[in-house]
Amino acid sequence: MRIVYVNMLCQMKGICALIEEFVELVNLPYDDAVVDKNIKDFLGGKKYAPDYRRSVKNILVKEAKNLSQALNPEKFRLCLAFSEDLCDDFGEVSLKKIEEYISENFNFLSSEEKANLQEALLEEVPINFAAGVVLSEKIAGKTQIISFCGFVNNPVYSLYTDMHEFAHVLQKQKFYPHLMKKLERADDEESEKFRRIVMRGYREIHANAFASAYMMAMAVKSGNDVVTDNVEKMLMQTSAYMSNALMNSGLGAAYCDWGATKCAVADIKKNGADFLFKSDGKIDFSKLYAFSFSKVKEMGYTPKMLLDADENEGKIVREIREKTKNRAEMIAEVNKIKGDNPILNDFAEAQTFYNPDEFNPLQDFYSRLVNPNMREKMLFDSRNDDLPNIKLYREIYQKNKAVKNS
Repeated sequence: MRIVYVNMLCQMKGICALIEEFVELVNLPYDDAVVDKNIKDFLGGKKYAPDYRRSVKNILVKEAKNLSQALNPEKFRLCLAFSEDLCDDFGEVSLKKIEEYISENFNFLSSEEKANLQEALLEEVPINFAAGVVLSEKIAGKTQIISFCGFVNNPVYSLYTDMHEFAHVLQKQKFYPHLMKKLERADDEESEKFRRIVMRGYREIHANAFASAYMMAMAVKSGNDVVTDNVEKMLMQTSAYMSNALMNSGLGAAYCDWGATKCAVADIKKNGADFLFKSDGKIDFSKLYAFSFSKVKEMGYTPKMLLDADENEGKIVREIREKTKNRAEMIAEVNKIKGDNPILNDFAEAQTFYNPDEFNPLQDFYSRLVNPNMREKMLFDSRNDDLPNIKLYREIYQKNKAVKNS
């Protein structure tokens, strides 16, 4: 009865049922008490399954069908993969499950092609399914794309993260042709460096802006002001947090999407989101892709800037961070020397906006536990001693580990 009511309500509002599911997702409670229960269950031997998992998955499955319509069906084929598809309950990659996944989703391939795909999956499947990734293999005349979807921290951030991966799916089809022309003209050494640093920078910034635009468009389309405000707050906090990447040696300006996300969110909030939706009420991923790309271009980050960001702006902010006592002093020093440098300007503005108190350490702790390589480090790192119930988590884990090893 409820489903009928929701569908009727959506028709009255002129929106599709998927928007209603999005609103429900944003409003899902996921406080520390629920996270605490999820952690205890997982460490006690149950599978990694955040309470919000099904709500996120339901949206992703529907949006994947929609996303496929933005791909050329003669050249590309998209499949989703979730942790239970390829890993055991405790986060370990499972050969048996990979074989079952291939049989179910790629049964049209030859034995040799299945073997090649299996090898690629075993090599590329992320052990930590809290982090998504996109794998593409040219098989059977098409590029077979598998988008691994993760569940990280909370329901809203999980959907945002998986939409980031959806952007990477579309990037497999069409991505910055003017940059590719430059790449083709460069010599081998320049090509490798360009691809590794510059292309990664544009891809990640674009994917973040794409995910933010999707979330904001869905929120605005709902007509719910509370949902819109909450989503906007989460997006800007996330983007501000991402600016920390500039302080990590080796990342440069990759993931530093503040300028693009700020403009995309403001644009949609001011002008509405109708231009990003199709007549059936679903998001138009092709238009979303182009819109978010346009915001990346507006940032003014040239290929040269991205190429040198780690050695230039990154080095500058790292040195300032070392010399200053706190974040406020660091921001003040960056503001003194930023001039008209777009990377430093965005960094200073993002760091000013960022509020560390909005970060939930317990949610982050749980999402990292799924990685077998990080589990004991997370549990026994002294920096996590202040987490509530950390002693109990350690006891539960040790007890379950002893039972498994007996």
